[in-house]
Amino acid sequence: MKKLIIFILGLLILSLGCSPIYYSPNAQNVPLISAKGEKNVSVNAGSSNANNLFNSVSVLDLQGSYGITNRLAIQLNAGFFNVAKNERGGGGNGKLFETAIGYYVPVNEHFLFETYALLGFGNFNNIVSGPASNTINENISGSLMRYGIQPDFGYKSKNISVAVSTRLLKLNYFDISGNLTYEGENQVDYLTQNSSYLLFEPALTLRAGWQAFKIQLQLGNSYNLTNVSFRQGKTFFIAGFHLNF
Repeated sequence: MKKLIIFILGLLILSLGCSPIYYSPNAQNVPLISAKGEKNVSVNAGSSNANNLFNSVSVLDLQGSYGITNRLAIQLNAGFFNVAKNERGGGGNGKLFETAIGYYVPVNEHFLFETYALLGFGNFNNIVSGPASNTINENISGSLMRYGIQPDFGYKSKNISVAVSTRLLKLNYFDISGNLTYEGENQVDYLTQNSSYLLFEPALTLRAGWQAFKIQLQLGNSYNLTNVSFRQGKTFFIAGFHLNF
């Protein structure tokens, strides 16, 4: 009986771990710019859970921002995503490159408000193997465009920064290709016919250290308002460092 239970659990974990993932949130760039000429650079690494307990996406984020006037700022962001290969070769990866322009205003000496308009382009690739796939390896890949707004409000001092932020995003897919059938449904047809999604992504950012260098932590969640069952990363956590100069 014990061996049967272990066998069934093993099949369950293998099956769940091989499900495709079409989107994962990147870290939010929350620079808390307070003056013209201020520059910020962040490097972060983390992960988000996708679909179930056994599926997760690793991410590396590179972020930069610059105050171009006393009220306007720009951002450049890049995210690199990876799902580790399983023993049969299933896995995945993706990229997202994003730019933003925003408005910032200091409320007082320590509190600031910012809001950014975001535009990003990227791609994804999935290879599914094992019980979730009808053959040894099936794949699906495509391109995406993501745009929206990101307001944030935060506290900023020499040694500590705390901010709450949220992204309201439109996610569109195009150029979908592959041969993946998952749970009896052709995934290329599915994603082609269901190519547009609305996302809501709140986050909390914490920084501590010195004025020029701080350790950064961020916790957030991606809510798909169009389809709550969409195969994507949801809760995300990142850690890294933040430079201000």
